[in-house]
Amino acid sequence: MKAALKKQAVKKGINNFMKGMVTTNSNIKKLRELNVNNTPPKPSKKAKPLTKKEAIKRISAMKGLNKEGKFKLKIRVEEGVMSPRRVVKIARELSKLNAPGHRVFH
Repeated sequence: MKAALKKQAVKKGINNFMKGMVTTNSNIKKLRELNVNNTPPKPSKKAKPLTKKEAIKRISAMKGLNKEGKFKLKIRVEEGVMSPRRVVKIARELSKLNAPGHRVFH
């Protein structure tokens, strides 16, 4: 009888130990959350500056702008009124809106 009880106690102890070793779905979720919070942010690649030539090329390729609008935006880039990146960004927005040329300010 004592041997049976001892065997049962050992079996119970082994089962409890194994339960602690096996990760359940709730534990995995907690571990993932901890892992996400602890990962350091990756360094982002800095965008290369747009050259005037490249900006003019991009503006020329936009189909949503008419000749007048493209001309005015190209002048902005050439004269250095605004940064080429900013002008291309504005050109994209105007192109999406299919804005007429007289809406583009010089």
